Amino acid sequence: MKVCVSIKASTVEEALALMEKVADADLLELRVDYLKSMRGLERVARYADKLVLTVRRVNEGGLFKGSEAKRAKIIKEALKVHPRYVDIEAASPIAPSLANEAKLAGVDVIASNHNLKRTPSMKGLMKAWRLCAKLNPDVVKVVTKALRAADNLTVLNLLLKVDRPTIAFCMGPLGKPSRILAPFFGAPFTYASPGEGLETAPGQPSLQEVREVWRILGLNIA
Repeated sequence: MKVCVSIKASTVEEALALMEKVADADLLELRVDYLKSMRGLERVARYADKLVLTVRRVNEGGLFKGSEAKRAKIIKEALKVHPRYVDIEAASPIAPSLANEAKLAGVDVIASNHNLKRTPSMKGLMKAWRLCAKLNPDVVKVVTKALRAADNLTVLNLLLKVDRPTIAFCMGPLGKPSRILAPFFGAPFTYASPGEGLETAPGQPSLQEVREVWRILGLNIA
């Protein structure tokens, strides 16, 4: 089971310092939407084989407030470091062209969908999943907000019903169990922060916390 550590920093220099601290993580997600400048971005290429590049827009939980045309330009520029994955929000109008461009560049695609308000029924979750699957991505990612503890089970159940690599979990304090247990239900990996206070989303556990819970539960973390 694998963990992707999400890195938020205002400069590439700060991002690299954080990456070095958690370099033993399986994957490293660079949240480009947190960067004030992309100057020196080519330096993250040293982690290319485990790098996930994400430019998350505001309406799906990120900081990017510009136009989709500008975001597409940033993502295309970021692809030059040849990351392992690029995260593309499936509901965006730029998604099909970006997914195609990533594939041509030899970069795997994570097609994502984020519901910041609630966890829908299984029918709603499957609708979000199919929206992502239309891009024919390497990984589908469906994220919701937990309003009650039972939402964790609803989201984890999605992982048992789909036929391609899928990540699914809940955000928010009540959603932490689904984040930690998602790989146990078949997700290729889950997301964690480098440490307390460095979260990129509410309810995101730290890398240390995820590994400790897996150890206590006796789950395979190889």
